[in-house]
Amino acid sequence: MKKQKRWREREFWRGASQEDRYEYLVDGPAASDEIRSFHEAEEKILIDLLQNHVERKEKIALIEIGCGPGRVIRRVARLITERPTTWGDCIEYIVGVDFEIEMIERAIANLILKERKIRDWTIYGAAYEISTATGVPLKEVRETLRKRVAFIDADARLPFLQCESITPVVAIMFGTLGNIPKMERVLKTVSEMCWPKGETLIVGFDRAHHEIGSERYRKLAERQFKPLHETKWDDKSGVFESPGGFYSQWFSLPDIKKILHRYFGKECAPEPISRSGFYVVAKPKSTIPRIWRRVLVPKSQKIAALQLLCPHCGSAIHGGSLPLPKVAKLTCTEQSHYFKVVDIMGFQVPRLEVE
Repeated sequence: MKKQKRWREREFWRGASQEDRYEYLVDGPAASDEIRSFHEAEEKILIDLLQNHVERKEKIALIEIGCGPGRVIRRVARLITERPTTWGDCIEYIVGVDFEIEMIERAIANLILKERKIRDWTIYGAAYEISTATGVPLKEVRETLRKRVAFIDADARLPFLQCESITPVVAIMFGTLGNIPKMERVLKTVSEMCWPKGETLIVGFDRAHHEIGSERYRKLAERQFKPLHETKWDDKSGVFESPGGFYSQWFSLPDIKKILHRYFGKECAPEPISRSGFYVVAKPKSTIPRIWRRVLVPKSQKIAALQLLCPHCGSAIHGGSLPLPKVAKLTCTEQSHYFKVVDIMGFQVPRLEVE
């Protein structure tokens, strides 16, 4: 039974990411007005949250879990390059975490390449758009993004990130929380990552409005998005599922509040967003037991660093300071877990899979 469940978890991510129609129908000109409205609403909430930290002149690391093809990362990347004395000075890193390496490849392509085509739609990369708008040479913009943006392949495990002298802002957007197989493990990790002064933005779908989801998934299925064919709603579990491996949990507001209170302060409360969603801005709970972490970053180092920590034992990963240098292998300091690094268009992406 467990083996079958793990297979279905992986099949969902693989099925969703292998379809160009995911970007074409959800993050492109063919997206419905309802989806566009949802994206705009959640992006505004995130930008306002980041703006609060920028105004306080804090050093920030934005960590997006479930970054997909990089919609949010492209938006924030423009801000740090177009506003170098405000946003650029404060946002040290943008980190995209996804559960499928193919999604990360697309996110990097959408960030760095001049253009690429999805069916009859052409994407112009963020670097090209920034260069055109500001007059800064394209090569220079690309190098800036390579230094400030990093990606992690979670592969259904979420690594710890030790944020030395940086305030982490974690974003879990567009219903990603309901697609994560080990949701509570991820929330616990995020709470630990953000403690004591970080914040987490969580955007999800409200099961009270699941008929909107039924309509959305039916229309996408009609447009030949295969993972959504024959999607069914289970009212008891609050889950949409399809034979193609699609899985999406929609939460009642009392339930999501109860779940989040295990890892975040009781003052966090869901607020409505668009027609079918909710959002929560949560601060970590101080009573959660922390894994002891060995600090490897010298105190004299001027540039704050993000340190990768092993998702299995919590110890620091040797050579795992973001952005990663060109290395072939990472080893945790316990020397019992090994992780591969993949070079994707000049970005060193750690694949956190134990050999």
